[in-house]
Amino acid sequence: MSARTVTVAVGAALLIDGEAARVVEFDGRKVLVSYADGRYESFTVAEVVARARSLVPVERDDDPALVLEGLTPAEREQAAERGGHIREVLSGYRSGYAQAAAEGEPRPQYSAGESLTARCTAKAGELTATPDGGR
Repeated sequence: MSARTVTVAVGAALLIDGEAARVVEFDGRKVLVSYADGRYESFTVAEVVARARSLVPVERDDDPALVLEGLTPAEREQAAERGGHIREVLSGYRSGYAQAAAEGEPRPQYSAGESLTARCTAKAGELTATPDGGR
């Protein structure tokens, strides 16, 4: 039996069931990946270990946990809040997946029936920003 290593960290490139994917979120239990065609899928850690192969090793200097470790509690809270906004735009859920939906999610303006552009515009209005970052 041969051993293999699968790196599960934000930014890790994986081959899942023959499709290239990148880890966009990892909370210790669930792994959210994005595919080149824009799809997102959530897996348990056990599913990733069983189905994935690492494509490119993650450099230790790029480990998000190490970057976040250097933040103050207020900065960590702000980063978590911003992450929730991003996940809501991408998935409709602040957690990033339906299994952990908060009450009232997905809100109508972030439902699957809305285009990404419409969801970005809704979030920009909610945060009093422009969808293009002010450009």
